[in-house]
Amino acid sequence: MADIGKGTTFDQDVSIAAFVSVGDRVCLGSGVFIGDDTTIYPNVTIMDRCRIGNRVKINAGSVIGGDGFDFVPDGDAYFKIKHTGTVQKVFRGVAWKKR
Repeated sequence: MADIGKGTTFDQDVSIAAFVSVGDRVCLGSGVFIGDDTTIYPNVTIMDRCRIGNRVKINAGSVIGGDGFDFVPDGDAYFKIKHTGTVQKVFRGVAWKKR
């Protein structure tokens, strides 16, 4: 059974596995999947079609699946570098895989 906090919103086709704890004011987009024994702290947003694995902890205020970017200096200007890829849990840590 999942424990769902107050003010949490769900779009369509959200799947939540067993032993999941979802904090207050969490927003789960369409097609989101949350794996077993996962903790999502308050004020988290998980965008459409994101898959969260088993035994994951997501810190308060995080946005999963949003626009990730970095700024890189080049002389007097800064340029936005967009991050693309996926985040997946691996044994003993987190891996980032570029596609």
